[in-house]
Amino acid sequence: MCPIDTSMEPMLEMFIFETTTLLEQLDQILIASEKSGRFGPDDVDEIFRIMHTIKGSSAMMGIEEMSGLAHHVEDMFFLIREKPGHMAAGSNAVFDLIFQASDYFKRGIEAITAGKNVSADHTSLSACIAAEVSRLKGGIPATGAFTACLSSSQVSAITADSPFKGDQSTRGPKPYSIIVFFEDDCQMENIRAFMLLSQLKDLCESLDSIPSHPEQDSALSSDIIKNGFLIRLTTENPIRDLLAVIENAINIKSYELLDEPSDLAAEGAQERPASSEENDQTPKTDESLLHRTVAATGKSGKQSLISVNQQKLDQLMDVVGEIVIAESMVASNPELKGLKLDHFYKSTRQLRKLTDELQDIVMSIRMVPLAGVFQKMNRIVRDMSKKLNKEVSFATFGGETEVDKSITDVIADPFMHMIRNAMDHAIESPEERRRLLKPEIGKITMSAQNIGGEIVITLSDDGRGLNTEQILKKARAKGLLTKPESEYSLKEIHALIMLPGFSTNDEVTEFSGRGVGMDVVKKNLEKVGGSVQVESKPNAGTEFIIKIPLTLAIVDGMEIQSGDTVFTLPITSIKESFKVSADNRLIQDTHGHEMIMVRGECYPIIRLHHIYDIPGAKTVLSEGIMVLVENDLKAACLFADELIGEQQVVVKPFPVFLNKYDVKENGLAGCTILGDGSISLILDANNLLNKF
Repeated sequence: MCPIDTSMEPMLEMFIFETTTLLEQLDQILIASEKSGRFGPDDVDEIFRIMHTIKGSSAMMGIEEMSGLAHHVEDMFFLIREKPGHMAAGSNAVFDLIFQASDYFKRGIEAITAGKNVSADHTSLSACIAAEVSRLKGGIPATGAFTACLSSSQVSAITADSPFKGDQSTRGPKPYSIIVFFEDDCQMENIRAFMLLSQLKDLCESLDSIPSHPEQDSALSSDIIKNGFLIRLTTENPIRDLLAVIENAINIKSYELLDEPSDLAAEGAQERPASSEENDQTPKTDESLLHRTVAATGKSGKQSLISVNQQKLDQLMDVVGEIVIAESMVASNPELKGLKLDHFYKSTRQLRKLTDELQDIVMSIRMVPLAGVFQKMNRIVRDMSKKLNKEVSFATFGGETEVDKSITDVIADPFMHMIRNAMDHAIESPEERRRLLKPEIGKITMSAQNIGGEIVITLSDDGRGLNTEQILKKARAKGLLTKPESEYSLKEIHALIMLPGFSTNDEVTEFSGRGVGMDVVKKNLEKVGGSVQVESKPNAGTEFIIKIPLTLAIVDGMEIQSGDTVFTLPITSIKESFKVSADNRLIQDTHGHEMIMVRGECYPIIRLHHIYDIPGAKTVLSEGIMVLVENDLKAACLFADELIGEQQVVVKPFPVFLNKYDVKENGLAGCTILGDGSISLILDANNLLNKF
């Protein structure tokens, strides 16, 4: 592939986004069609449209490899679409070929995103698709003869019952003029005009426009909005083919064929039945061809969705975060203490209300449904089922649940790893399942729901479950046990698979076994403030419960002070806070660690001034405050001087140069700016509990 023309670089981002979206739709359609064993009419039309769009946009960007393969797939679905009998011919070969083509396009997009050329050869895949097209043609009965013209530049068909039959060689190129109007407020009309020309050029002998070369000047958009976009062309193809391209283009409001060529009137007359009334009248031109408003075909309506660069959303979120900090600094200014300013505080309350609304709106803009992540998992289950010869059904629930876009980017890989482990190691072979009196078809379920300000995602299977004896044996062999085996609870044994270097597989296979790389899964989830818990029963299956926050940018925190240092602890980590009293008995474990008894439960004490070496902090437990924090496995009491109060804070990452000090491993998640302008360190309860 030649390097992408520099003049096309502004359109590259749009191309990547559009093609990625189309490929996700394609996978969704293919998986559903494969389950039903056939292609429905709507599925065929949609796949054909997807391939036609990828072919055209890839050619426009100069990516001939992707354009060529899309053209071959388009050929296949053109054949299937033209002969409805082939819709039921959704053979495994067809599905496999299209899935392979989808993977090829995805690799191409990944290469382009990384700034590389699409170098993979699609010749063999294209040859397989061509062979399948030939097979499909051979399956057509002789009475339904099908003649297709498949050229390198276009896909068109002339059948025996076509209304356009005749001696094509005598027709010659004919000139046409078409004026096109785009939808109101669709933006970048000059680029959309250029894209329309690119879609038409392969069907025309000559093609120009007014304004010419619209892609070179964005100022031409205003002229196109005011006067329309005039296209002048000559073609030997039926004008209906070109008008169909215009109709199917996006953001077209209306178009008008300015000239009335004689052959168009003849074509319109041929399509109408020869009734006696018509014989008495002069043949009329098909008005719907000469002037057609797309609104009448159901494509009306102002565009309600737009694509926005995530970088811009990140910048917007940063600005909102600064506004939240500035508002807090104004309202909490120490110079205002002791002053009676009723009107000022009334105004600050109104400002806080508007700031909260702005924050909610911006956060909702960044929210995306988990359905896209779930769909990727569906594809993994499908591919691995074939490779491992295991029949597995994959069910999802709660795909409409929304999380921050930055979180979906991080959690996709952990979910993929857990699905692969479940398919390879947890789900038994059909023979083993029959022996265990289980259904031959295994089941993996993925569900999501919003509970109390965080997203809870459950991934479960009905496989063999975790073998606790084997887990302890492996952990013992690798020296991962920190206490006698008899003291480990079932939940703690299951959590051992999350330790670095742990594996339950005896040999390396193409797909990792349950436990391989699970420490990476845990770390990735912890990056977004999430946690994972494992529950399992022998021969009944395993369930992973993942909890992740709705967003990473702004959190509700409790400010706690130790000495002169102010920490912020996320509210979601706090179970309760209390003063040490006579009812709270202090004890020590065998290692000399401090413990406190709270309502019959014993919790370790973590002194913040000991961990972070803070001078001037209170050391007598009865003089300070205890904050009980917990995660899925542990709980402990943090000891600090006092609670300052609750405040919404903007999470700021640590500078890169601090990474060498392992600040995150030492229980710090980031920092924030308080209302008085001072910096507060944000505590990470998960890391604190795991480390101390």
